[in-house]
This record gives sequence, structure tokens and C-alpha cells, in this order.
Amino acid sequence: VYSPYGSEPSMWQWGPVLLLLASVAQEVASSTGDQGDVYRACLHHCPHVGCAHFLNHPHRCHQAACNPALPTPFSLRLTAWSCDADCKYLCMQEVEGDRRTVGHKPQKYYGKWPFIRILGVQEMASVVFSLANLAMHIVGMLQLLSASKKRALGQPQRGHSKRFTYPFTGWWLAYGGFHVAAWGASAVFHTRDLPITERIDYVCAILVVAMGLMVSLVRTLNRPGLWAALPLVLLVGAGAVWHVGYMLTVSWHYAWNIKVCVAAGVLTALVWVVWILHHPAHPGRWWLLAFLGLAHAALLLELLDFPPILGSLLHEKGLPTVTHMGTTGLGLVDAHALWHLATVPLTAVFYRFITTDVMSWDSKPHTNLD
Repeated sequence: VYSPYGSEPSMWQWGPVLLLLASVAQEVASSTGDQGDVYRACLHHCPHVGCAHFLNHPHRCHQAACNPALPTPFSLRLTAWSCDADCKYLCMQEVEGDRRTVGHKPQKYYGKWPFIRILGVQEMASVVFSLANLAMHIVGMLQLLSASKKRALGQPQRGHSKRFTYPFTGWWLAYGGFHVAAWGASAVFHTRDLPITERIDYVCAILVVAMGLMVSLVRTLNRPGLWAALPLVLLVGAGAVWHVGYMLTVSWHYAWNIKVCVAAGVLTALVWVVWILHHPAHPGRWWLLAFLGLAHAALLLELLDFPPILGSLLHEKGLPTVTHMGTTGLGLVDAHALWHLATVPLTAVFYRFITTDVMSWDSKPHTNLD
């Protein structure tokens, strides 16, 4: 069931650590904040009086988007904050501000930690890091095109000066394109958590997982031609389409979605391990191995699940936090945001493997697993 202020985190994309994450994800996250009496009382009155306040503190009234006496800020209109959603955020601010003054730790609301909203953006750090990942994939694709051009022109590399055409360029560009779309959807979702943005984010993540599996099979089995790769495309594509259709039309089931993506992620990692074992002398194998290892290590951040910290740290240092209501216990960076940050350099590592594969490609006959 969709929660009006929060949802499950974006889908993961790599390997065996996902198995542990899947077992953890099956437990319902504790969301005690939205069940509190003070919070619910604030919510009850906010839409009617046009402001968020505690019944025992009527003088502390912060204007909500539904106050007819004041125009809704442009940033809130741009990011589609309704009266009810804005009241949820402002009442959360009130509760967390008072909890902080008595030394209590942050609590979750509708399954998500409380964040500082900046210009209507719910999770600014995750948005920025998602866009950084998007940019890194664009840079990686440009590096791929440059390396492919060098090989086609026969520029020397490691003693080779003949002209060779790297046959997997199109596959890697498609791989990068899917990731650009997915990270764009992630940025939109973290900007504003709505049913439509959540579904687009999840669907894009599912397609990225499917594309990752497909390109790993194509490269490992050395089937760059579309006709040669058609059975793989149909098999993986049909599975992805069926899964997306099931999620959208039958049941939007988080645990089931995680299990499916876990299986695809584990299979993708195993396929790449097979490729590494069959290429002991390939100069790019260490880049791929480093990517697989570091990506799995980065996923441990999802297990930590600590509340946003940056806002609290700024408060402790006596520095102002960016919020229209004053400083509270809310923050900017949580474990999920740090995972988004960790994937930025990991993307560069993976594209280093791709460009190394391009530059080491030669004209000898290539068979399966070459």
C-alpha cells in the first residue's frame, strides 16, 4: 500500500549482498512517528486552520500550503505539495523539534526518516547524488565512444596499431542510456515522493537490472550481433516485461520485487565471475573485479539505515540549517543517500573496465567466452 509521505527505498542493482538485504526488507519498517498522539492531533487541525501547531503551543503556528490567507510558495507548487502533504511535513518538523530539545532521537514517519525540505525537495542529498550518477554515466559513454573511435582509426594502444571495430559499443551505450534514465527517475522520486514518481523509479530500476544481466550475458557469451543475441534479449526482456506488468497491474509488492531483482543481481554477478575466470590475462579484469567487490561493500550502507545526520551536525556546530521553520533535529544525509554517493566513483570504475575492453580488443577470431 502506498504511503502518502514515504515508500520503500530505490532498488539495488548488484550481487549476493542483496540476499541479506532481501531478508531484512521483508520486515516492516518501524514508523512510530506518524502513530504518535501529538503528531496525529497536529495533523487533524492543520488542514482546517491552515497551519501546523501543537494544541499546547498555539502560539507556534507555521503556515502550511493550505492556508487560504497566504499564497503557496512557488517551490511547493512546483514540486506538487498538497495541503495534506505539507501538513504532514510541518507537523513532523514540530514533533522532531520538540523531541530534539529533550534529547530524543529521530523517529520514522510513514516508513522514512525525517529530512529537511529544501525548496520543496524532500531528500536533497539523494537528488544531488542521483544526478551525479547520471552525469557519470554520460561521461562514461563519452569515454566509450572516444575509445571506440580510437580503435576504429587504428591509434596505437599497447603495441597494437591496426584498425579494429569493437562490436559491443551499441550494447554499452544502451546500458548507459538505461542508467541515465534510471538515475533521472531516482532524482525525481527523491525530489517528491508521489505514487507516479515511485512507480517510475521502480520500473526504471527493474529495467536497469534486466539490462545489466542482458549485457553481461552478451559480453560473456560473445554475441554482439543482434540476431546472435536475440534469444538472450527475448528471454531477459520477456522476464522484465512480465515482472513490470505484474507489479503495475496485479500487486505492487515490495518484497516480491526485491526477490526478483536479487535473483537477477546474483545471476549477473556470477556471469561476470565466469567472464573473469575465462580471461586471466585481460587487462580490464581487475577493474571489473574491483567494481564487483566495492559495489557489494557499498550496499552494506543500506543495512545501516541510520537517520539523516548532516542537519544535526550543523546544529551541534552552531551553524544554521536550511529550513523555513528554523533549526530542528532533521538532517540531510542518511545511509541511503550515502549509497547513492558511493555509486558515483564505482560507475567510473566500471566504465574503466569497458574502455579497457575496447582498447584491448583485437581482430583474432572470437568464440564463446572470449
